[in-house]
Amino acid sequence: MKFLDEVELDSDDLRVQIANHMAKVHLSVKEISSKYLKSSKRYNYVTPKSFLELVDFYKSLLADKRAKVESLVDRLDTGKIGYFVVLVVVVHCRR
Repeated sequence: MKFLDEVELDSDDLRVQIANHMAKVHLSVKEISSKYLKSSKRYNYVTPKSFLELVDFYKSLLADKRAKVESLVDRLDTGKIGYFVVLVVVVHCRR
């Protein structure tokens, strides 16, 4: 769970749940890779580095989504979206 220490989350309980989910996903990929080897005779390697890449991907995706939400909140605060909402309400009320 140390790998999530630098990620800002609402609670430690959420941090534990995310860590458990990531571990479960990693282990399930390992199990499916074993089945894949048996059925197709091809390897799919699941390594500790794969797990670290999953963690890095999660952190990156979370940062991107947070930035997107923050951008949308800023747009709403500056009125770009707010104006559109008011316009829609006015048009709707005129019907």
